[in-house]
Amino acid sequence: SLGPIIFYHTHMTKDMVRKFHQMSGEIRIQIKGQSVRGRAFVDTGNSLREPVTGKAAHLVRYQFLKPCLDMRARRVIEGFYGGFSWKRQETPGAAWEGFRLIPYRAVGTEKGVLLGITADEMVFTDHKRKYIEDGCVIVPYPGKPFGKNGYEALLHPEILRK
Repeated sequence: SLGPIIFYHTHMTKDMVRKFHQMSGEIRIQIKGQSVRGRAFVDTGNSLREPVTGKAAHLVRYQFLKPCLDMRARRVIEGFYGGFSWKRQETPGAAWEGFRLIPYRAVGTEKGVLLGITADEMVFTDHKRKYIEDGCVIVPYPGKPFGKNGYEALLHPEILRK
């Protein structure tokens, strides 16, 4: 009989959809007393880490994060991405104090380096609970919102352990 098979697949699909939605939620990021709020998604494929401390790095859309950043930080980020191309345009100097270089390798691309900054606090709230990470590494991403749902951030899955 097909009854048990259909029952199994129907419940498995519902469970998978529920788990997918639990991977998204609201985010608040605070840097130097300024904060922004938006939607975020926990990306299980995100393996970015700051190489010196080993901290997980979270991709956050630059335009979303911009209100939290002072003019020096904005200049460094925009200079690094060279008007938002993915090629680094300047070399580190005194203005770069507080920034971190995050190596990456993505499917179908060469390896490269992203720019990271430290947030005072990041709070991610999903459908079940609140996850708080102090001193986390944020990678300002110079692109459009992520996915069809317009997420402002792709979080490292390690946030779910906080």
